[in-house]
Amino acid sequence: MRRWVVLLALVALAGCKPKADAGVDGAAPAADKAASPTTAPLAQLAYQFDYRLAAPAANVEGLFNAHERACLLAGRATCQVLSASLERSGEQLVLGQLQMRATAAWAEQFRMGLDHDARAAGGRIDRATTASDDLTGDIASNAAAIPAAAAARDRLAKDIDARKAKLNDAVAGEDALKAAQNELDSARTTLRQDLAKVETSTISLTYQPIEGLVPADAVQAVSGAAGGFIGHTLRALAAVITLVSYLWPLALFGVGVVWLCLRLNRKAAELAPTSASAAGADE
Repeated sequence: MRRWVVLLALVALAGCKPKADAGVDGAAPAADKAASPTTAPLAQLAYQFDYRLAAPAANVEGLFNAHERACLLAGRATCQVLSASLERSGEQLVLGQLQMRATAAWAEQFRMGLDHDARAAGGRIDRATTASDDLTGDIASNAAAIPAAAAARDRLAKDIDARKAKLNDAVAGEDALKAAQNELDSARTTLRQDLAKVETSTISLTYQPIEGLVPADAVQAVSGAAGGFIGHTLRALAAVITLVSYLWPLALFGVGVVWLCLRLNRKAAELAPTSASAAGADE
């Protein structure tokens, strides 16, 4: 919100001044020209593809390695491995996960060959999902704001040059110019990041053995339960200790009452024969 308030204020300042001949940086940067809303496509979507592959246990790791190697051989400008992991249970591979970010063209070609790769390894594609983030509004907003903000920044710089004789005005103007430049840089960076997301696709792959297939969510559930075993045990022990702390005074009181009752009964039993003997003697 603060960024848009500053940008609107700068646009208003530019509208109140005569048109400038040129900005402080000379011609407008090429990135600002490319940000023109007229050059933006109607839809700007960042795609995410998710696949689960099942293959014989002996072939799962080879399939995983082949896909990772294909991305690495394509080069960092085309494909990057974001994460890669293999989980084993003894000697058997239980789960493999690979995430890559690649150009749209390479990602499309890779996806078209996935079914062939899985079948060649004796397996299949168990799941294939596609999702997307619509960045059209964000890109259009930044693209429209950048040229106006750049023009307002240039006008503010010229106004500062004209008022340098007044120290207070110059200091305030320099602060405003710095804030305007920071906001402009931030908008440019956000725009470049969003455009990069649109130009690339994220591919997430899960590899599992086809024999006695154990779902990945079941493996993760067991792992999570095992990880929380100690915590659960300690919480249960804490509950028992708390319960005992409430009950032990009552237990002591009960023991005291029982002891007193037994003692009184013993004394009564001892007095009963004596009383009977005394009664017989009187007769």
